[in-house]
Amino acid sequence: MNFTKAIIPMARAAHRDLPLQQITTGDGRTKHVAALHIEELLEAGIEQVALITMPDAAALFDELVEQFGSSIVLIEQPEPRGFGHAVLCAERWAAASHSCCSL
Repeated sequence: MNFTKAIIPMARAAHRDLPLQQITTGDGRTKHVAALHIEELLEAGIEQVALITMPDAAALFDELVEQFGSSIVLIEQPEPRGFGHAVLCAERWAAASHSCCSL
């Protein structure tokens, strides 16, 4: 089975900013930590990455959406109910177009 979708939860208020922090790469470029993760996923054959966000946080991810286009999907976790719940918020998106999954 080939996986074409990945989920990155980033909805918890205390951790939301960590993936958006910038680092300088070995070749001197400055990138968001999340961008490095997304690049690696896309290079590995993943076609779309869902970022699970907290309510009203979509604007924080505008730069990533602009950079990666249709490869990024923002899914809102309506309330902070934990990591597992964040992943479940993407359940329908993950199952879409996959005959192996039924909801």
